[in-house]
Amino acid sequence: MKRIATIQDISCFGKCSITVSLPVISAMGVECAIVPTTVLSTHTAGFTGYTVRDIADELLPIAEHWRRERIALDTLYTGYLANDEQIDITKSFINLTKNENTMIFVDPAMADNGKLYPGFPTEFPTKMLELVKENDGVRVRRCLFDASADVGENLGGETDDRPRAETDGLDLEGDLGGNVIV
Repeated sequence: MKRIATIQDISCFGKCSITVSLPVISAMGVECAIVPTTVLSTHTAGFTGYTVRDIADELLPIAEHWRRERIALDTLYTGYLANDEQIDITKSFINLTKNENTMIFVDPAMADNGKLYPGFPTEFPTKMLELVKENDGVRVRRCLFDASADVGENLGGETDDRPRAETDGLDLEGDLGGNVIV
């Protein structure tokens, strides 16, 4: 049986995060290990006052334990990461748990319709590209292209006060290194 570990948040309410990926991956007949980075009371879109608990400090102890137990993973899959530190910790987790056959799959969940999710600074896409560049494949979400577009308008037609990404000087195609799965 194939084995995948998903590294992302748990949103206690909402159709996203580990609460969606675990049953979908399992239904495909793949063993799915979860590696939660953050617990949110709800997802961040359309809600205010949600609670956020960063638990990324557990990732490296989990990775060390899995390495001692010789747990082999076919795929490591990342989703929503709440901050720059979680990106750095996730890169370390990947390096500790991958082997020569492990596929790394990044979903740079950080924006919708050209607007960063609440709480992300405008430079967050640049940090996310550090993770994207190290991996075998990436799900190129519209948000990555929207966030990197230097257009100054909301491509989704909505108006709100969420920040647009600062991406001056990014070569999205070159920065992805050609390792792209759409």
